[in-house]
Amino acid sequence: MSQKQVPSEGQSPVQKPVDPEAEVEKYGFGSSWLPLMLLLPPLVYYMWICMADHQGALYLPTSGAELLGLLQRVPAPTVASVAFVVLWFGGQILLQLYAPGRWVQGTPLDDGSRLPYKMNGWAALWITLLGAGLVCWLGWVPATFLWDELGPILTTITLLSYGLSIFLYRKGKASPEKGTTGRVMYDFFIGTQLNPRIGRFDLKLFCEARPGLMLWVLINLSVAAKQWQVHHTVSTPMILVCLFQLFYIVDYYFHEEAILSTWDVKHERFGWMLCFGDLVWVPFTYSLQAQYLLSHPRDLPAWATLGIIVLNVLGYVVFRGTNLQKHRFGRNPERP
Repeated sequence: MSQKQVPSEGQSPVQKPVDPEAEVEKYGFGSSWLPLMLLLPPLVYYMWICMADHQGALYLPTSGAELLGLLQRVPAPTVASVAFVVLWFGGQILLQLYAPGRWVQGTPLDDGSRLPYKMNGWAALWITLLGAGLVCWLGWVPATFLWDELGPILTTITLLSYGLSIFLYRKGKASPEKGTTGRVMYDFFIGTQLNPRIGRFDLKLFCEARPGLMLWVLINLSVAAKQWQVHHTVSTPMILVCLFQLFYIVDYYFHEEAILSTWDVKHERFGWMLCFGDLVWVPFTYSLQAQYLLSHPRDLPAWATLGIIVLNVLGYVVFRGTNLQKHRFGRNPERP
């Protein structure tokens, strides 16, 4: 006999109370996803304007005219910015497809299968850096190009991220995966597929690991070149920021396989949140330290420089060690 409770005739079925925490878990971010989608793009522009026009100081408009002037400061794409973005993303796609590297299996999916990933970021990084250095050395592109065109490039990549997000939403809706909630804007924000691919080209891993991260490094170097052009010096803080952040990227690609066990790759569907975060938020906000130092070319005493280096090294040992432990456990939970 069934253990289910069947309501007698005339008796209403028992309604389970709605658990608000379960709803938050089901949809993620609660109701904060909409403010994030509305506020993050203007915040990136605001921080860039503060750096470019106000030497890093927070600028608060005190009149309607000043607010209008702030809005008018948002640049449109230029021919140079569009050409750069087309060449940049096209080049990174070609490197992802054809740069040498080994194929590895990702972590198990819900059905037990594993997806193949080509781990060639190490080769792609050095080809990119050597290529960027060569075009600057030959005089084809000034070393300060990225800083000089940073606003229009920001606008161009922001538009690209929205266009890609629309494509991802429609692709997911048409796929048999059906990773949707039925809430159009939320699905656009969070994504409709876990691993959207074109053939073996994984769109999420590419955006997570390639154009945004490498652009972050090149923006830093371009800002350092601008500091040299304007102040005829590259300050010790600027050198430290560029080297520390370059080291982070180099180490990231040296341990590239570890990205396959991260939360983003394993569990987050690929929509506007990750697309905008990878392509816009990472390169244009992670480079804020270098942008600030451009107009503050102060130097450091030797003891302060040494202390900062020691602190960074110790912190990085902890960071990399714990992340490698997490990755190895994620790949093999039986590992000691």
